[in-house]
Amino acid sequence: MKNFIQAGAAITVVTAGAKVSGNLYFAGDLKGVAGHSAAGSEDCVLHLVGVYELPKATGQAWTVGAALYWDAGDEVCTTNDDSGANKPVGHATAAALTADTAGAVRLSN
Repeated sequence: MKNFIQAGAAITVVTAGAKVSGNLYFAGDLKGVAGHSAAGSEDCVLHLVGVYELPKATGQAWTVGAALYWDAGDEVCTTNDDSGANKPVGHATAAALTADTAGAVRLSN
């Protein structure tokens, strides 16, 4: 096809600030995990699909399939959408205990 650009599982974005490999970032409403570290104003590959171990809010248990949101203030995934203030991230793919500090998250874009 003449109009095909890319598969879309990952995109390259110019960073607005430093990015750390493995951390979750947003480009508008797209969310992805940085494939490598990048300084401000450098290209960074964000992986938009897949399951990643991401920081989790303590004090809440996750069940498989639970909807997850990003709490930007605490920089953790949570089951609390905070009345729409927390952006949707994806779903839990494994149970997590209340004391766990990380959990398995399937990104959804």
